[in-house]
Amino acid sequence: MDFREHSVIWLAKQIRLKNLSSREVVRASIDNIQKYNPKVNAFVSTNFENALKLADAADKKIASGGDVGLLEGIPVGVKDMDDAVGFKTSMGSNLTDNIPEAQVDSEIVIKLKKLGAIVVGKTNTPEFAWAPDTKNIKFGATLNPWNLEYTAGGSSGGSAAAIASNMVPLATGADGGGSLRIPSAVCGLNVLKPTWGAVSRAQDEHEAWQGLSVSGFMTRRLCDQMALFGPLTEFNGADYNSIKYDYNGDRVFMDGSKPKVIKVGFSSDLGYALVDKEVGQKSLNALKEIVDGLNSTDLYGANKTVFELVEVNSVFDEDPLPYWFNQVGAYNYYNLTLLKDSHRIELNFDNCDPMISFLYQIGASLSIKDLILAQRQGYYMSQRLTKLFRDVDFLVTPTVAGIPPLSGQMGTVNSEPTMNWVQMTYPFNMTKSPAINIFADVTSVGVPMGLQIVGPQLSDYKLIKLGMLIEKVSNFDRVAPLDVF
Repeated sequence: MDFREHSVIWLAKQIRLKNLSSREVVRASIDNIQKYNPKVNAFVSTNFENALKLADAADKKIASGGDVGLLEGIPVGVKDMDDAVGFKTSMGSNLTDNIPEAQVDSEIVIKLKKLGAIVVGKTNTPEFAWAPDTKNIKFGATLNPWNLEYTAGGSSGGSAAAIASNMVPLATGADGGGSLRIPSAVCGLNVLKPTWGAVSRAQDEHEAWQGLSVSGFMTRRLCDQMALFGPLTEFNGADYNSIKYDYNGDRVFMDGSKPKVIKVGFSSDLGYALVDKEVGQKSLNALKEIVDGLNSTDLYGANKTVFELVEVNSVFDEDPLPYWFNQVGAYNYYNLTLLKDSHRIELNFDNCDPMISFLYQIGASLSIKDLILAQRQGYYMSQRLTKLFRDVDFLVTPTVAGIPPLSGQMGTVNSEPTMNWVQMTYPFNMTKSPAINIFADVTSVGVPMGLQIVGPQLSDYKLIKLGMLIEKVSNFDRVAPLDVF
């Protein structure tokens, strides 16, 4: 069973119609994990026995005519930063060895279970989810199914690799600097990073990246993001950051009811980034092909819509990395201090990624003024975007600036090694903007690359709808060649 051939929603429908049983689907997931995970290392813990019990229970519920959820009987992977009852939340770190198994699910896991999804295991993450390369001392590196010498990206690299290698059709993730978009780009998935606050994080004990990180989920296709967006953005009154998403104005987007012009702005570098020549050229070529396809199609009545490509010379005046990094340092310091106090953990960094100690020290040394200035920078950047979106409807960039690294090494830009091969994503965490990643091409090293499409605040639905149309008109529907394993 190749989950990548169909949407998650189609698969769930087959289970509800009894064309497939949940046990068959979960069993296929288990078989694929056992086959591919030894090389990919996407899953760090599993509970197959419980997953099969839950699958049998789902089948009995369906057979008896009981109420079933949209995802009834579907296997799901949970990122090892999210809590899932019965599993330890290791966060990729040896520091968490003595914490107990989770007794309460994270908010997104609660919602997925409410829809009937079955957790089969936890997926790998870099230590405390800070890096764009999923590797850690505790569990090792997650490798890219397209080319096992390369990273699967991060920090949701375990989830992305699990989907790309056909282990599960759905997995959770989060994005505080690109952690949904980066691994999706290099593993060939299409996903949404929601507007901050659209998906509640009320139950997320380990969520300390205040104002940067959003919860989300990973699939191959945006039709699944569309189907699940409503249930997963359900308003939570217990979370004062939770947003009541209003669909009314978005539902008529590109409905063909009247002619319109949609201006698509393209920025190759956001005004500050050093972008690899191959990545930049292939990004522009892919976008031109997409715009030509959109203008020649009659899907959804889009023949009444003209898509106009507009070059955007500069979006931001400077690389906001120092401001983003200060926030990450402060939030990691808080998160580690919370772990120390609540679980009596000794913060001995000898057996940790050296960057964890470095981030902790940065956070400890920051003044209140430093943190507020860093947070305010996102506000000023958001104002710049607001002005830009008066002239264009969407902003498109390469999702990553360079060629992803060989596992454990640095990425490259124009063949030069660099740690910051991901310069394009973190600004839109600082501005809290929604963004999608779209499969754009495959690089010369055999690893995919993506286009990042950013919209105004609360344009998530429009972004997904545009992305679904792009999926129909583009020629970029490819999957990792698993026969090479």
